[in-house]
Amino acid sequence: MLNMQKPDFRAGEDENYCCAQRIYREERFRQESEDYILPDYLPDVKKTVGLYPQVIVKGRFMGSGTLEYNGEVRYKILYISEDDRLKSVTFFTGFEDKIGGEGFGEECVECIEPEVRAPVVRMINPRKFSISAQIGATVTVWRRRCCLPELYGALTSGDEEALVCLSNELDAVNVLSLRENGLTVSEDLNFDAATPSADELIFFSVDPAPLDCRLYDGEAQFRGNVRVHCLMTSAPDASGQRETIVFERTVFFTQSVKNKALHEGGTAQAALTVENCECRLREDEFGQKRVLECDLTYACELTVYYPKKTLTVADAYSVVNEVDLTYDLSDLVSLAAPLKGNFSVNENLTVDLPEGAGFALTDVFLTPELRVDSEDGRAVLNGTCAVTLLLRDGAGGFDMRRASFPLRFRTDVQTDGGEIFGRICARAEGVRARMDKDRLSLDFEVGYYGCVLKNKSEKTMTALRILPEKRTVPGRRGSILLYYPEASEGVFETAKKYGVRPESIEKQMEEKANPIFIFRK
Repeated sequence: MLNMQKPDFRAGEDENYCCAQRIYREERFRQESEDYILPDYLPDVKKTVGLYPQVIVKGRFMGSGTLEYNGEVRYKILYISEDDRLKSVTFFTGFEDKIGGEGFGEECVECIEPEVRAPVVRMINPRKFSISAQIGATVTVWRRRCCLPELYGALTSGDEEALVCLSNELDAVNVLSLRENGLTVSEDLNFDAATPSADELIFFSVDPAPLDCRLYDGEAQFRGNVRVHCLMTSAPDASGQRETIVFERTVFFTQSVKNKALHEGGTAQAALTVENCECRLREDEFGQKRVLECDLTYACELTVYYPKKTLTVADAYSVVNEVDLTYDLSDLVSLAAPLKGNFSVNENLTVDLPEGAGFALTDVFLTPELRVDSEDGRAVLNGTCAVTLLLRDGAGGFDMRRASFPLRFRTDVQTDGGEIFGRICARAEGVRARMDKDRLSLDFEVGYYGCVLKNKSEKTMTALRILPEKRTVPGRRGSILLYYPEASEGVFETAKKYGVRPESIEKQMEEKANPIFIFRK
């Protein structure tokens, strides 16, 4: 392909010879362990039911060759107290990291994906927990890479037409990363008619997730939903018994993020993380606690991939004297496809239960985790689903059991082999569970959202044929610079900028040549 198009280095996405190059990607996790004391106002612990972590990055800094970030992990524990009641408690811990890298600067874009892996809670005594987990983030850093070389040699006015560039065209991306804090969702959720009135809110979890994202000039608009899951107790009946209420509801919302750098034509990936949430029981107009007030504050991490064709100079030549140069363009990345959809899961598990205990299923918590792999040229989602069962025996006492099983789904996304990567958000939806003695039957959908990026290593060999030099000063080598002046730029301004005589470029400037060739001694 013969190309003489102007590489506009001032227009962002229109830079023909520039794209985003992935200069760093690493999973940075540390094993952390910490002890926590139960507050005095809560009863002693008999058994833990589950541990539910949420993690958020709160601060970051990129510059002077380093990337620093810090965040917070919120551990919510659901447990059975000594008096056989369900209770919950929340603990907090912080984390931080510092990465040094050549080329880390203000022109870089960082994507930080925080995560808590393999969290485990252990009861040391009735008032003390020990929590261990791998806390950290997957960190990716992008930097603009331009692939147009400077040409060396001598040039006469008659040789201008002989100097051309032969270019390769590669699939690549530009990357934009934005963060918006303090986004809110507030909703009053009414109980169904068949649900009894509540007396106490024991435990709640909220899980915000994006559904899709659309890009406009200066704005990104995404739709999402928040799944609210609560455990409550009903008011005592005539015999003093309390019923456990499982309340689950999904709230849909639309949110906009404004930034002048946004424009149409990209693929956006939004990740939503909880900053703070409050759920409260409220009485309805009849004086019964049948309304749940939910106030959520969350942050949106928005990563936008703009697909583009990037030119690399394969051959720049004039007449004679060929010299080979190599431009290493490794870690150029192209967008394979956005990922969005769901797949059905039907699973039967055998649960280890003591015989004759008469356990009944009260609630089930499902936590799917997915990663993206390549197989036979297609993207495949592999992972696991963790299961926590909350049970109640014939005497009304609580118990719990845990299990897990593998997940696998073959998508229609073509990957053409090679390395692929991406961030996949997954959530269990529409869960239906049934217990028959020690046999658990699960029927649900796994909703997933994310995108797949393909990594290709490219090396462009550049054959640079240099004209015979015409030296005015013996022993010194000159250089040719291809320069694209602004329309309003004058001869004297350009000559002063590059330290050349005005008359050496005057003719080209008068003819409005673009580019002009500046011969420097």
